[in-house]
Amino acid sequence: MAEVPAQPVNITKEEVEATLKVPIRAHVRLSGASNTHPLVVAKDLETIKRCGTMQEAVQTIIDVRSRWISMGIFRSVQYNFEPTKDGMENDVCVHIEVVEEKPKKSIGVFTTDTSIPEITVALENILGGRYSIKGNYIPPASRVHSISFSFLSNVPFIGQNAEYYIGRRTESKTYHLANAERIEEMKATTTNQKGKVASELSIGFQRRTLLSKHMKDIPAGDLPDFTATDKGYIRHQFTVTDVAHHANPFLYNMYPLPIYGSQVSLSSEFAGGLIGGEFSFIKNELQATKYVPLGPFFSLQLSCKLAGVYSFFGGRTPLNDRLFLSNCHVRGFKSVGPSTLDSGSPVSRFAATGGNALWATSASLNFPFLFFPDNGIAAMHLFANAGHLRMIDSMESMRDGYRWLRDCACSVGAGIVITRIPLFGVAPSGRFEVNISIPLGVDRDGNVVCRNGRKSLFDRFRFGLVWSSNMSF
Repeated sequence: MAEVPAQPVNITKEEVEATLKVPIRAHVRLSGASNTHPLVVAKDLETIKRCGTMQEAVQTIIDVRSRWISMGIFRSVQYNFEPTKDGMENDVCVHIEVVEEKPKKSIGVFTTDTSIPEITVALENILGGRYSIKGNYIPPASRVHSISFSFLSNVPFIGQNAEYYIGRRTESKTYHLANAERIEEMKATTTNQKGKVASELSIGFQRRTLLSKHMKDIPAGDLPDFTATDKGYIRHQFTVTDVAHHANPFLYNMYPLPIYGSQVSLSSEFAGGLIGGEFSFIKNELQATKYVPLGPFFSLQLSCKLAGVYSFFGGRTPLNDRLFLSNCHVRGFKSVGPSTLDSGSPVSRFAATGGNALWATSASLNFPFLFFPDNGIAAMHLFANAGHLRMIDSMESMRDGYRWLRDCACSVGAGIVITRIPLFGVAPSGRFEVNISIPLGVDRDGNVVCRNGRKSLFDRFRFGLVWSSNMSF
């Protein structure tokens, strides 16, 4: 009997799309989770069961798998769709097979930004993956110990994850009226993530003290901020993102950063009032980024930031909570906006005093490294950015659009974007930049000139984190 040659099976895109739209009634079977407490995965399994189509189920499982691995409870998560034995026509069993991570005990010594050793001790994934405990200690800097303790829960009453934190730390300030800030804090944070949307809610109480080596140079209006002050707050951050990278592995190795999509982050903080503390205000910050692909090798990145602080009951905005604008958004500028130079009295040093309203924007053309594109470490970009920070005391000043534009800081330039550090992997916050910048300004005659403000406040060559480090997901 002659063998019939096998016929090729061609599955078209239309057939796949039609299959994904098929309505289903989902059931879930979890294998391999012998030591994981049921409450750790219960909410996610219920979310899968509520899916009404194959497409919704696939997307939900992808999100759940990513979250489980990032939580550290599973080493790997595999899934497939199976028919049910005695079910109806649209019944589908989602079989999820996992490999559990074992509880971890770890101790490490790291280095902070100021090259001070940081000691971390952690117990992770304990009691069936429900909890983790972490302690952190930094030896004395300026005679101040920094120590913190965090208790993390994967089974909180509200949200998917929660962190309960108590600690004392010291934060260094650069080009700031204060040299450092000492913060003693208690807070509770809960997070939620579903697909492209993530939210984080924190409630806490702080006791803060600003420290300065130059107390004689501090303007009289800011002296009250250099005593110990209390602050109670509620903070919420909401992020939506659909950014994507090169799907082609070769192009991804040439440029591993996002090339299309958008990301929007909104942060709101309410302090004082019934929560407690000495100041009452609301602070809002909005940051958005849009990526537009321009052929296979180039992409355009557009970023903007708006922020404002409004004090209630005729109060003032404390120095600790004011807005500051620097090289993080307007490349090259060490500081933008109000400073001790605006105090009206002679000063011996420059120091930023912050404001309560700002805007900043940036346009960047991103592309692979020209001389060695397939290096997997660095890419390049051309950029133009601008921004302004002010201390607003009336709505009339807020609506003064001419001053917002006329006095803003601007720069253009080019740079190398480092995405991976050899032997250490992906760079912190995704990227470092090494940039050469040129300041741009407008003189009294309305001509564009290559200068803008004080020369001592501009670095033509600068290394550090910029836009992407200020918004993460």
